[in-house]
Amino acid sequence: MKRRMSGGFTLVELLVVIAIIGVLMALLLPSVQSVRESARMSICASHLHEFGTAHESYNSRLGSAIPANEWTSRLYDDVEQLNAIYLCPSAEKAAVQADLEPDMYGYSVKTSSGYTIPFDTEHTRCLKTSENERTYTYWFEDWHDFDWDFSVTVTRLEDGSIEIKTRFPSFTIFKHSVIAPDGEPVEGLNQVTYPEKRKVVLKGVGGIPTHYGMNNRSSGFVSDGTKILLLDYHKPVADVVGLDAGDIWSEQVAPRHFNMVNVLFADGHVKTMSPKEIDPSNTKLHDHYWRPLRDMTE
Repeated sequence: MKRRMSGGFTLVELLVVIAIIGVLMALLLPSVQSVRESARMSICASHLHEFGTAHESYNSRLGSAIPANEWTSRLYDDVEQLNAIYLCPSAEKAAVQADLEPDMYGYSVKTSSGYTIPFDTEHTRCLKTSENERTYTYWFEDWHDFDWDFSVTVTRLEDGSIEIKTRFPSFTIFKHSVIAPDGEPVEGLNQVTYPEKRKVVLKGVGGIPTHYGMNNRSSGFVSDGTKILLLDYHKPVADVVGLDAGDIWSEQVAPRHFNMVNVLFADGHVKTMSPKEIDPSNTKLHDHYWRPLRDMTE
């Protein structure tokens, strides 16, 4: 009598198949990850290209350069208010927005003494308290007794604009005004008197969280194809130009794409480069890629 042959696999055969599948997956995984990163790199480059188009549109429409610390909000309408464009899909660190302080020019007391007090805690008449990550309150002293006569609460909204609320915690005889970044009193917050409480929202001022940084001297550019406008960076402003530059390049540059960075040039083209190729600590590269031509002719 013949013995029936089993149609199943033996344990050894199953283990061999599983081992082969594991080896194939190990071989394929880096390729899959590489393809995914290439796709993310292309998306990031596309974002920068959009900013280049928006930057050109802004300059053509208004005929004025964008202050580097305000670029995120100034370009918001030109990128159709799409917050996702400000984010790099390969970024591991959280997006960063510009600080509140540089956005506000200062605070002024409209009196015969003419105090002008900036939103700066280094000033003896200014005190800052934080309520949360988006809201700060600045207290101002308009006389000499330091009972903090006037407060300004500043909140950064989701769209990048800034909400300002003023109030008087105690009696004061002085009139107060909040000054915008252009040096003019903010409409609605000019000549405020006790016990008035007012609230306004400043558009085009503030910052939207981003993974990109703009050259701190970008306002000096024309459409020069050799000058860097925007790139993968850990801060909204790449403070790398000039003898007083404050950034350490190796700490702030963000080589997210196979140890490379996407770079937007002032003429609108985008190129993927290594940090070493554009290192501003190298004098030759600093002048070639980062420094405005008008600076070099002065």
